Amino acid sequence: DVELAQMASRPDVRLLVVGALGRQTAEWLLGSVAERAALCAPVPTLVVRSAAPFDEWARGKARLKIFVAFDFTGTAETALRWVKGILAAGPCEIVVGYVDWPLDEAGRLGITGQFLRSHNPPQVQQILEREVSERVSALLGGVGGTRVEPSIGRADSRLVEMAREEQSDLVVAGTHQRHGLGRVAHPSISRGVLRYAPMSVVCIPAARVETIERQSALLQRVLAATDLSEHGSSAIPYAYGAIS
Repeated sequence: DVELAQMASRPDVRLLVVGALGRQTAEWLLGSVAERAALCAPVPTLVVRSAAPFDEWARGKARLKIFVAFDFTGTAETALRWVKGILAAGPCEIVVGYVDWPLDEAGRLGITGQFLRSHNPPQVQQILEREVSERVSALLGGVGGTRVEPSIGRADSRLVEMAREEQSDLVVAGTHQRHGLGRVAHPSISRGVLRYAPMSVVCIPAARVETIERQSALLQRVLAATDLSEHGSSAIPYAYGAIS
């Protein structure tokens, strides 16, 4: 994996392609060569589990079904921009998936009350769908669908399930490429997706990680008008979200 990463550092290399050879006992602790290469290579790394979808796509016989893992980070934005480049090579069907923690999102939007921890309140679901759709539209030019799913478990597991449900040929995930204690403090979504997805996966490294602002950074104070009716009060969560 170290040698592969070094060879991929050449200025004329744009993609590292590695075949997936399955899992052995030691790989659960150390990770496979493909996994380690994907998490240290300076260029996008494609781990191929089935070449057939790529062959059909290259011959113009089928669309490539791509699922993009999204989480409002700089690496996710980089991944979407990489996918936009793939669109120029051939026809694709794109679905962008976002997995949220209901309690966190409800708190961010100022939604209170009793609701199931495993489900988004309708107001939260509506706002998240709007936020994800707007970001994807801005980066992909209106191409592709979106899915927002709540979860109280592992986000990587749910993302893999969503990709399977969409019958995707390829999963695209941005990676922070953290090492050492950084991996302990911030569990890697891309590592989990790479390890457990039954389809091919491409990991997109980001040279610089930054949080994507969901709303205008200029907004410091927002006045939400309401007449205390259900319809009038529906504007309040948007006001909270605008400055969060």
